[in-house]
Amino acid sequence: MVLLCVLLPLWGAAQIADSTQAFSVSKVLKDSSKREASFAFFLRPIQDSIGVFYTSWDTDSANYHHFRYVDTLNHSSGLYTPFKALGQPYAHLGVVGSASKSHLFLPRISSGFHLGIEAFTPFLWRVNNFKIIKTRNPYTKLLYVMGAKRENVLKVQHAQSFLDQTLGFQLDFNLWNHLGTYAHQHSDVKNFKVGLHYHTPSMRYTAAAYYYHNLLKLQENGGIVNLNDFESNAFTNKEIIPMRLSYAQSLVKRGGIAFQQHFYLSKSPKDVSQIPDTNVTDYGAYKVKHYRKPYVEPVSHWGRISHLFHYQRDIYSYNDKDQMSALYSGIPFYYTPDSTWFFDSITFVKIENEWRYGNGDVSDVATHPKHFNYYVGWRMAHYDYKQVALKKYVNAYAVTAAMSLNLSKYLSLGGKAHYYLADYMGGNYLLDSYLHLKWRKIHSRFGLLLSRDNAPWMMQSFTSSRFTWQQTLQPVDVQKISALLKIYHTTLQLHISNIHNYCYYDTAATPLQYADNLQHILLRIDNTTRWRHWGVHVSAAYQLSSQTEVLRVPDVWGGLKLYYTNFLFKKALELEVGVENAFYTKYYADSWMPAIRAFHLQDKQKIGGYLLSDMYVNAKIGKARLFVRYDHFNTHFMGPHYFSAPQYPAQDAAFRFGVHWILFE
Repeated sequence: MVLLCVLLPLWGAAQIADSTQAFSVSKVLKDSSKREASFAFFLRPIQDSIGVFYTSWDTDSANYHHFRYVDTLNHSSGLYTPFKALGQPYAHLGVVGSASKSHLFLPRISSGFHLGIEAFTPFLWRVNNFKIIKTRNPYTKLLYVMGAKRENVLKVQHAQSFLDQTLGFQLDFNLWNHLGTYAHQHSDVKNFKVGLHYHTPSMRYTAAAYYYHNLLKLQENGGIVNLNDFESNAFTNKEIIPMRLSYAQSLVKRGGIAFQQHFYLSKSPKDVSQIPDTNVTDYGAYKVKHYRKPYVEPVSHWGRISHLFHYQRDIYSYNDKDQMSALYSGIPFYYTPDSTWFFDSITFVKIENEWRYGNGDVSDVATHPKHFNYYVGWRMAHYDYKQVALKKYVNAYAVTAAMSLNLSKYLSLGGKAHYYLADYMGGNYLLDSYLHLKWRKIHSRFGLLLSRDNAPWMMQSFTSSRFTWQQTLQPVDVQKISALLKIYHTTLQLHISNIHNYCYYDTAATPLQYADNLQHILLRIDNTTRWRHWGVHVSAAYQLSSQTEVLRVPDVWGGLKLYYTNFLFKKALELEVGVENAFYTKYYADSWMPAIRAFHLQDKQKIGGYLLSDMYVNAKIGKARLFVRYDHFNTHFMGPHYFSAPQYPAQDAAFRFGVHWILFE
């Protein structure tokens, strides 16, 4: 209703101002084998009746959104969890939906007030990771996975366009519910997102609005009290192994509204594609045919104004009715009015408004961009933090900008930047630049990132019956150089980071700051090779930290997928059989402390050095795909030494059955 109230008046004004004929848009894709197409804006109509595409919420580069092809074949059965879908290895608590932290380190770059709770990010929708579907015909994707211990995964996605593609609708719903092998180990995660996007027939005015909601409930068992109980197989029933927490629970709620609108100041150019290019003059005795283009009054290019609005409200709560649980052993006790019950609740609200002006035109197409594109903007934001008696209000103002310079079809450069003025965030900045080279099937990209951001607020101000601190930490400076080289089916990545004033939690789960420089290097390679019916996908990474006393990562991580595909029964059945393997070297991974919702350093247990193997069978019949997986099958002959995080064993061997159905007319 709010969206319609905003759209209808502007739609009427834009319709009157626009020329009588709409601009003709070329077809996006005629060859369904192509996997990517680019457009000036994500609301531009799609002419291909068989293509489904998605784009990000904000522009990928100055003034342009890039559409990416949705793979309706989707042969990967293991991507039903974000841990695998994100393409990174994660330390987690043994169940889907639990707190997690990537084994591959990259510095976090914030664009606003940094609260400091990141452990649940893979399972929470944010505006920055929205995938906006654009399709001409109704598109529906259904996924259901059933596993051991009442594990259930359900994903529903539907997108549809109306009114000759001027109005689009999208709905997404995710559910993960997993009952773990051990006592007090249960997760329940739900994500919901619904939205509309609209444009006038001439594309002069475009808008989109989305509502999203996340709910995550997690029983916290704190991990095993005595590791020998697990490693010695002393208990045939693992549900009776003593755990460090018996009554603790975490709750995360995140919901919000995102809205954006764009208006081109110039009228759309008149469509002359249907007007003949020839004129005939009749002189009676003879006729003369003149070959010329019809005259069209030129249109001035005044650019585009944009407005982006985002409201988000987060609620984090943690409770444990047993203050004497083993997990809190050795942690100081700070008496509260009711010290018999551990309860902590945080509410965080952010409201962001941004106005932009850029030189974009209605006729712009990202596949043939202008030589120079830019926008400049002004951002106003309000942040509200509340925890018991602690409160923090921040009003922030920032200048934003982005540009791209396309020197040729082989060479382009650009970047984005923002700078905050005054108040708590005054002096924070971001400069993220790139240089892109491409030649045939070879793509290379070089990046330089410079940023300054406040230390996470929870590391500066926090209070509960077990943890309390009030301190002022210095802003965190990050300099990062990155390089990417893609040659056919091989991708190489290099990230070199230098961090000054790095923030971390020590072995006592107390926030500290490393005042010197910290360097980190990440080198990664990904390759996919196919030969006839056989295929192999290899991923490997090497990391190096200059200060292992504050930043600990595995030296090497690797993944190997081997599979065989073939068509059977006159190509009515497409069969794929494969094995997936993952491995990382041993290291002192960070330990999870649910009471502060963060991972912290520990020196008691190394994890890793263990091969995790899964096998699967995919069967694709028509638009439906069935798969059966036997995850972690090697647990039967490699011994009980598998941990997904310190004190938390990984999941045991288990069968999973899934159905993936795509409905697209």
